[in-house]
Amino acid sequence: MSLISAVRDLFDWWRDGVTPPLNVFWAPPRRTRVTIPSPHHESEVGDPAIGNEGGDRIQGSTPDVGGAIFHGPLLKFQAATMRLPFSRSMEVARATVQEKTPFALTDIYVLPAQDRRSDGQSSFYVIKRERIDPKLAEIAARRPRIDRWGVRDGDQIIWLPSRALENLHPAFHHLRHWRNGLLAAFAIVVVASGATYAHLLFTYSSAQEELASLVEAKRTEALQVRKLLDRQQKSIAAVEAARKGKAQSVPVVRVWEELTRILPDDAWLTDIAIDGDMLTITGFAAESAAALIATLEASELFSAPNFTSPVVRIPSQSGERFEIRLRVQPA
Repeated sequence: MSLISAVRDLFDWWRDGVTPPLNVFWAPPRRTRVTIPSPHHESEVGDPAIGNEGGDRIQGSTPDVGGAIFHGPLLKFQAATMRLPFSRSMEVARATVQEKTPFALTDIYVLPAQDRRSDGQSSFYVIKRERIDPKLAEIAARRPRIDRWGVRDGDQIIWLPSRALENLHPAFHHLRHWRNGLLAAFAIVVVASGATYAHLLFTYSSAQEELASLVEAKRTEALQVRKLLDRQQKSIAAVEAARKGKAQSVPVVRVWEELTRILPDDAWLTDIAIDGDMLTITGFAAESAAALIATLEASELFSAPNFTSPVVRIPSQSGERFEIRLRVQPA
C-alpha cells in the first residue's frame, strides 16, 4: 500500500467519522439521477449472478438525488466483520473473489460498499464488466457529468465510494481530477502553513537570542555601574569620615602645648602616642609620678588619666618611670 493510499485512508476515516455531525449545517447539491437497468438475459451455467431485470434505456431523473443507479445481477460478499480502510478492503475483496468465484479479475468489477444496515461490516459487490461497460460508455458521453453511482441492493440503494469510481471507468475520471486538485490545494495549504510556522519559529528564536544577548550586555553594564557606584560611595564615606575625624579631633600641636603647660618642670616625656581621641605618654618624674594624675585631670583638654603599667623607680637614679593613658576631649 502506497503512502498516498494510506493518507487517503486516513482522510476517509476523518471524513466518515468526524464530519457527519457537521452535515446538518449544509445540504448536498441537487443533481440529476440516471438509472441504468441491465438488459434482458438468461442466467448462464456457472453464472451465479442474481438480481432484477429491466429495460435497455436510460430512464428519467429526480431532482433530489444526483448520480446513476445500477439495476442488475450482482454478487455480494462480506469482506470482514468490521469496517476496514478502503485499501485494505479492496485487498480482502480481491482475495475473496479469487477464492470463492470462478471469475477472473479482468472480467469483473470488484466494488466495495458499506451496507447502511450493517455499519460495522465491510461488504463488496461483484459485477461482470460486460453488463455495465456499454451503459458506462453512454454515461461518459452525456453532459453534465455524473459524480455518483449506486447499486440497488434489494430495497435500498448503496452509493459506491468515489475512490472506487475513480478507476472504474473513464466516465468518472473527472473525480480523480477533482481529488488531485483538492490534494494539491491541501498540500499547498500544508506547505504554506509549515513554511509560515517555520518562519515564525525562526523569527521568534532569533528575537529570543537577540533579546538574551541584549539582556546579558545590559546586565554586564549594570554590574559595572553598580561597582562604580559602590566604589564611589566608599570613597565618599571615607572622605566624610576623614572630614568628621579631622573636625572632631584635637590638633597635635594643641596637645603638645597643653602637655608643656601643665606638666611640672621636673617631669619630662620620652614618648607620645595618639590613637584617635586616646593619648598615651611615657616619661620620668623627678618627685612622684602619682602627682601627675591630678595635674592631668585638672586640664580641660584631658580626662580619665590612669597608669597603664606600674610606676618603676630606676636604680641609682632619682625619679620614677611612668606610662599614662588619657582621653583627649574634642574641640
